[in-house]
Amino acid sequence: MLENWLMSLPKWFLVFGALTLGILVMFVVQPPATVCDAQVEQFKETQVPHLFLLKKKKYDTTIKWESHIEMCKQGNSPGACLELFNGMRKLLRDLNAVSNQCLQDVGGLVPVKKSIWETMTLMLKIAWGEKPPASQYEKMAWFDLSHMEIFCKLQKKSVEIYSKEQWDSYREKTMAELPGFAQIGRNGVWPLSLFSFSCDQLSNIN
Repeated sequence: MLENWLMSLPKWFLVFGALTLGILVMFVVQPPATVCDAQVEQFKETQVPHLFLLKKKKYDTTIKWESHIEMCKQGNSPGACLELFNGMRKLLRDLNAVSNQCLQDVGGLVPVKKSIWETMTLMLKIAWGEKPPASQYEKMAWFDLSHMEIFCKLQKKSVEIYSKEQWDSYREKTMAELPGFAQIGRNGVWPLSLFSFSCDQLSNIN
């Protein structure tokens, strides 16, 4: 029955129907690129090899951020953390170049999200040490204002991309994981941690 009906249709109608169906399938399988798709790809290129690898270089298996953050963890000094902080400065500059409408698409990339949260966590743990700082005047450890500028910019960007609620949740969870939290509680941890650093005192945190 269906075969007879199809045979009765004009050839031009069948050709048009086949083309239309093919286009619809192509749109479903491979949707057309958007403005944000283009910005995401452009951003990824700017972050090679810090957060992304060139596909044509198959022998590269590790992004620079992974080796730099490990070096910073092990060395725990300005020199050991220099490459990590330089890479994060460039990441922040490149994120500032992304349009507001595409920022969440870029921020949703796993390497971007991971580098933002884990770099802040490392800075907090380095400053805190193995036990609570002796006073709030020692809470920055060896960090200077140039390092705190990175921390403040990462904080601001995390709120901008991921929301204030997610930042608040991260802050509370991280404070609870710092050594000595069980003994001194949140009220004791807050003034001794980098979370209490006033970013307002920095003039350039855009």
